[in-house]
Amino acid sequence: MNQPITIVGGGLAGLSLAHGLLKQGATVTVYEAGHYPRHKVCGEFICGASQSTLETLGIQNVIKDCTIVREIEFKTGPGNSLRHFKLPQEARGLSRWALEARLAELVRTRGGVILEHQRLNPVDKLTEGTILCYGRTKTVSSALGLKVHMPNTRELTRLELYLGRNAYVGISPIEENQLNVCGLFMDPPRGNKHHRINFMIEACKQAGLMSVAQQLATGAPIESSFIGTTQVCFHEKAAPESGLHLGDAAMAIAPFTGNGMSLALESAASALEPIIRYVEGGSSWDQTIIDIQS
Repeated sequence: MNQPITIVGGGLAGLSLAHGLLKQGATVTVYEAGHYPRHKVCGEFICGASQSTLETLGIQNVIKDCTIVREIEFKTGPGNSLRHFKLPQEARGLSRWALEARLAELVRTRGGVILEHQRLNPVDKLTEGTILCYGRTKTVSSALGLKVHMPNTRELTRLELYLGRNAYVGISPIEENQLNVCGLFMDPPRGNKHHRINFMIEACKQAGLMSVAQQLATGAPIESSFIGTTQVCFHEKAAPESGLHLGDAAMAIAPFTGNGMSLALESAASALEPIIRYVEGGSSWDQTIIDIQS
């Protein structure tokens, strides 16, 4: 009889791992404290995940309608070009709103159980067959991440990265002819955050990102897509508690690198084979953890 798997956290790592395991006959339950679909502060830019990684997880069709991005341009706050070059390999633009909802549907179609708005009892997080994919450590920072979508009226096909004073903003195309506008502000304004779009515009102006501020002011940003977070961590992450951690729960990289989504998928793909051995009775749970972490 196969050993069941419990995944704590239904983000990219947790959902893609769940589907990869279900694809190979495992029984999987995912605990997710939130719900689908949902917006997240994210560059929504998949760069680095290979086709073989996507096929290993069985999720290649989920992103088939994503926007392909082949170029990146660095710009100053006023919008002057600093450098423009082709990416080493094409990247994919797809919102977390769409991607995680599609993955959740795929997991359920395969027979997986997703328990939304539910948290696993902390005592049970260390039981055999439980995988912790609950994201970054919940630390509050003085930095502020902001994200909003708006129509791609100028038909942008590349990633634009605007560099300001203690801040940067990326603008890139995603599905349904929209743009993702996502930035990190190390010294955000203290203004009224209830007027959300105006607050983001003021944050851009304060950082000298006048071009982005103008685009937000005139580009009809979609209010319902706006989200912010202060859970931004730059210091070295403490060693995780006992148990098997994957994705950002194991290790998170700085947001500016732009490879967070790819690493979540690659983390899940790399763990598949050892976990399946455990599921089929060919390895102990302790050995499985060692095999994945080595």
